[in-house]
Amino acid sequence: MIDRPWHETLVDEVLELRRQGGHLARLSEAEVRQFVGDLEQVSCAKGETLIRFGETVDRVFILLQGILIASTTSDDESEKVVRQLAPGDLLGVGALLAGGTHSAVVRAAEECRLAALSRQGFDKLLERDTETWTKISELILGWMQESQLATYLNELFGPFAVDELDVLRDLEAEVELLTLEGGETLFRQEDPADAAYIVLSGRLRVVLETPGADERTLNELGRGEVLGEMALLTGEHRSATVYAVRDTDLARLSRKGFHGLIESRPESLRALSHIIADRLRRHSHIHVPEHRRGSCTGLVPLGPSLNPEPFIRDLITHLEAHGSVALLTSAEVDRALGVPGIAQSSDRDPSYLRLSRWLHEREENYRFVLYLADPIWSPWTERCARQSDRCLYMADADERPEQGDIESRLEARWQGTRAPQRSLVLLHATGTARPKGTAGWLKARQIECVYHVRREHPGDLARLARIVGDRAVGVVFGGGGARGFAHLGVLRALEELGIPVDMIGGSSIGAPVAVPTAQGKSAEEALNSVAHHFQSLLDYTLPLAALLAGRRISSSIEKGAGAWDIEDLWLPYFCVSTNITTGRTVVHRRGSLLRAVRASVAIPGVLPPVPEGEDLLVDGGVLNNLPIDVMRQLNVSGPVIAVDVLPLRGLRAKADFGLSVSGWRLALSKITPGKRPIRVPSLGNTIMRSMFVGSEGARTQMLSQGLADLYLNIKASGVGLLEFAAVEKVAKIGYDASMPQLRQWLESDGLAGG
Repeated sequence: MIDRPWHETLVDEVLELRRQGGHLARLSEAEVRQFVGDLEQVSCAKGETLIRFGETVDRVFILLQGILIASTTSDDESEKVVRQLAPGDLLGVGALLAGGTHSAVVRAAEECRLAALSRQGFDKLLERDTETWTKISELILGWMQESQLATYLNELFGPFAVDELDVLRDLEAEVELLTLEGGETLFRQEDPADAAYIVLSGRLRVVLETPGADERTLNELGRGEVLGEMALLTGEHRSATVYAVRDTDLARLSRKGFHGLIESRPESLRALSHIIADRLRRHSHIHVPEHRRGSCTGLVPLGPSLNPEPFIRDLITHLEAHGSVALLTSAEVDRALGVPGIAQSSDRDPSYLRLSRWLHEREENYRFVLYLADPIWSPWTERCARQSDRCLYMADADERPEQGDIESRLEARWQGTRAPQRSLVLLHATGTARPKGTAGWLKARQIECVYHVRREHPGDLARLARIVGDRAVGVVFGGGGARGFAHLGVLRALEELGIPVDMIGGSSIGAPVAVPTAQGKSAEEALNSVAHHFQSLLDYTLPLAALLAGRRISSSIEKGAGAWDIEDLWLPYFCVSTNITTGRTVVHRRGSLLRAVRASVAIPGVLPPVPEGEDLLVDGGVLNNLPIDVMRQLNVSGPVIAVDVLPLRGLRAKADFGLSVSGWRLALSKITPGKRPIRVPSLGNTIMRSMFVGSEGARTQMLSQGLADLYLNIKASGVGLLEFAAVEKVAKIGYDASMPQLRQWLESDGLAGG
């Protein structure tokens, strides 16, 4: 029951709690007196329930005397204690700020007395005294983080029984709370490892840094996940670099603190071992936990004339197939919180705590949160950038591509730091046949990927929704000469099973075979196109530069690729070649499609290399014949299907033909009746197979790391590597071989993600 106010006695009690330390110690005596007058007394008998799960929050409490137990219900309906509250502790604050409901049951372990502050009193305090409110905000924020930390520690190392909650409190005392701004580094590769971290809010990215190469994303971690846990056991150096994708709150647990927990509660080691085992099982492959909430995407309209609402409405319709969606605009935030202008609050404003907590609640309760920036630069637009894991610039493809004020300010904000992933969505008219002029949009922008979307086009919208929803399907085609036509049969199988292809890439013969799909053609259209354009490729010449002149294959690629640039393709596309000047792999994602594909198929010695400035490019299969790693960087969290047409073992010696072979004798043995032919590998097969040897190690490593969710090895035995006239025959082999494996993968929920 609630009694009448008892101000003077209450002031004395709160001041005594303040002297004992804890959160209240942050307030001066004058500041305590400032808000105590709005409090009311609440009594709670032993065993009585103070708060029920799901109740609407209308008060915040300060525990004055006694012990409270907060608990939730486990999946098996048993009670799970998440926190013990002692005098001086607060409860109900976070939910009150966000206008939510209680997430736990709170009951009295003994007779308790509390002070309650109503929502109205809370709002009055905000209006009356900004300085006191700022300090109380800091107090509340610290308490909320510690309460959240207790929940996660219980999940990771618990459950803690009621009589073990002192162990939990001792563990909390060893934890340090810290905040990283978006782009800030937590630790670097090779740093000493002396602590583990729990993500309380935000997003972290784990990357591998290789000398002389771009960094590779290994993992992303969100709310409630743990990183650096191996450091608690081994203390070895960090194996990767970790930085904040957006503003992130963390809890740091030192080795000393963890070892203290193990000494007092050895069974906690079992819980940690499960975390480590799961991480090792996943190797370095991106993992998106099913429980993850709050994947945040910032939507930034470019140009004041763009009306993004119809497009966003259609996008949400498709995105809801993958989970709940919250669209946040400055107007919606003001309306939901009932405070005009609160969306434009800065971190220094008294209303910031309420805004940040409400946004945090959205991220906890929705699978996808879309932050729509204002059409002009504003504090809300900046907050959208700070809160987002990825940023999608949206523009009308028919408008001029010059950079505007919002972009300039955002890029200036990210200057010198790690910016979030930035992609460009170009909106086209419904009947657009093919995009053009994308290079102008990319000229002065740091854009990782371009997505072309026709307005009101279900296929384009569904594809973008899968990309935003971490469900995009990436397909990689490997090289293998004419055996690569088996990829066309795989495309047919994918289409018949309803497995979408959202982005595609390849190496060697996989590069041209992937082009029709990237152009938006069906599997049948892709087969017809390749069969028509690749009928006759062999134009032998005097072998001074190469066995083939390359005119026919260049003409065939040109007919298929047309005048397309890679960035103009409907689907994100890439192909790889090998730079024999520098000895490194080249990934082609922009520029002339014709030159990129021609370089990717330039078999050394068979076709002339392709000049690129002062460098020379040859077949991508020399170093990376199955570029799964490139697709994984492009498609971080969605499923990746890798199709390999090379046998796992190469050519074999069928006879000992000695240390020298006469071409004349070899030819005579084939035409002379009764003469036993000399069993020697053909020149073409030897060159082709030798070319792929250098990429065998890369393929093995990528597969062992789990970078592909589905690996298809198509055995096209009996098909010569230069048998380019057998398109339909080899395509059928690919269809027959892949259909059962794809069907099984689909039935095992393979589309659920990486």
